[in-house]
Amino acid sequence: MRTFLIVIGILLGVFVLFGIVNSIVGEEDTKNETYALIYAEKAIKSKLKSPSTSEFPGVRGTSIKKDVDTFYVRSYVDSQNGFGAMMRTNFEVKVMFVGDKVKTSILKLQ
Repeated sequence: MRTFLIVIGILLGVFVLFGIVNSIVGEEDTKNETYALIYAEKAIKSKLKSPSTSEFPGVRGTSIKKDVDTFYVRSYVDSQNGFGAMMRTNFEVKVMFVGDKVKTSILKLQ
């Protein structure tokens, strides 16, 4: 019985330790280039006349620079203007991860 309790205690300790490590790593995983790109695209879509027609190039057509928890995303979007014509618009967005919040600032949209 004593061995059984020791094994259960060790298993509980491992699960608790794994949960703590996973929560720390999980939080940091959301502060990467992929998430910065997603937030930047979301900020740009909010400014488009027809966001449902937007086409972003993804990672291959994007430049992302990192400075601690701040990312600078430069890319372009193809979308319809007010007349229905597809237009290419270059943009730069600053994405800041502050605690559990994300702040975006559109630096360039032309």
